[in-house]
Amino acid sequence: MTEAVLARNAPVGPAPPIVQPVAARVDDEWISLAASLPPRTGAVAPWQALLQNAQLVGLARLVLRHGGREFEIRADCPVDDGVDVDSRLREAQASVRQAGSGTRPAGEIPEPDTVDLGVVAEEAGWAFVRRSSGRIVVDLGVPDQFCQAVIEPHGAGCRARVVLAMAVNPSAIVRSALAVLLLTVTASVRMVRAGATEREGQTAVFVETGVAAPVSARELHHALAALAVTCRMAGREAKALVDDRVAGLYVTARGWAACP
Repeated sequence: MTEAVLARNAPVGPAPPIVQPVAARVDDEWISLAASLPPRTGAVAPWQALLQNAQLVGLARLVLRHGGREFEIRADCPVDDGVDVDSRLREAQASVRQAGSGTRPAGEIPEPDTVDLGVVAEEAGWAFVRRSSGRIVVDLGVPDQFCQAVIEPHGAGCRARVVLAMAVNPSAIVRSALAVLLLTVTASVRMVRAGATEREGQTAVFVETGVAAPVSARELHHALAALAVTCRMAGREAKALVDDRVAGLYVTARGWAACP
């Protein structure tokens, strides 16, 4: 296993700068980047991290390191045939830096890749249904669960997203429990980012993966397989945690106080 320092002292929004280097780790035909956030008073709450994840672009994501209370920025690149590893590594590094600084990339929104996502999904070995909107829906084949990934153009590449739970005006303890669960699980599954959106009282929590252009079948297969693993690990649990009583028990067991 090899580590290489790529960057130092990237700021994280209004918070203190990252004090640990962004490091690259090569392991099991993957390159994973990681940047630790420094411990500090008034640290980011789990739910805030989940909302922040929903705004990120690229491969970067916030996770809870080792199932504990330390947040970390991660990004993963497969080292595989047909994957431009140099380009993906540069993109991942930029994504981690942007996540650390709290900024979005400057410039115009890139044109989406013209590739037919259905053709790529089929080449990747996944059956799909094409919706009238142009989105591609893939059944992830998770036993005894209804888990579908919606694949759509995103930036110059594509994004695959699975909504795990919906709630109307969830309590602080439900938000905290969902965030702790998903930020912990996604720390152990490559490529997958957990996020949440709030709109007119409706809250959705989801997991997603992104593939940059040019979208390759191999990368899309990795992305969908990672989502399937995540659904196995957290699909039922996320739905159960929408209940205040269950969420309270979970938060207590994990040692987290309810926080917004």
